[in-house]
Amino acid sequence: MSVLSVNCKRFFLEATASPYPGHIGECLWSPAISSYKYIEGFEVGDCIIHYITADSKSTYKKTFIGVSRVASKAKVYTKEELINKLKELNVWDLNHVD
Repeated sequence: MSVLSVNCKRFFLEATASPYPGHIGECLWSPAISSYKYIEGFEVGDCIIHYITADSKSTYKKTFIGVSRVASKAKVYTKEELINKLKELNVWDLNHVD
């Protein structure tokens, strides 16, 4: 059994076509719509496996690029608060389409 599986409560997969993978390992964010509500159920100690899809504008395509462990419960932000938080974490891309 790997060390990773011992230290993770549950596993989730984040598949992103983001043009920049800078948020990976720093934060996980999503729109506040019903298809993303499962994010609110993440628990501290759950693990997220990060995958960049073939549709990505990034140089990373069809690649697993890491695993992150959930460090805190989900927080809800307004759009402006989220943009400010992403800027604070230095993962906001000015080319991102609002």
